[in-house]
Amino acid sequence: MANIVATAHDRYELLDEIGNGTFSVVHKARRSCDGTMVAIKCLRPHNLDMKRAYEELKCIKQLSHKNIVDVLDAAKSEDSKKVFFVMRCAI
Repeated sequence: MANIVATAHDRYELLDEIGNGTFSVVHKARRSCDGTMVAIKCLRPHNLDMKRAYEELKCIKQLSHKNIVDVLDAAKSEDSKKVFFVMRCAI
């Protein structure tokens, strides 16, 4: 999965896996253009409902609170089977 983000979007260098759950895997990454550290949440394809993923993203982007990590970017793989949320890295 790591190469899909790097190859498809050429914007992030994936580093370590920092979280893993039923619905997603989270990787620590570096944004290529400026070196900013980010976290990339990769939704698992077997649990992926594109409509629900975009609804979640839309809701998250509207939230602003010190205990909620900001979503900076979102992308999907070239084959549209994977969705990625890019967030400010809090660790």
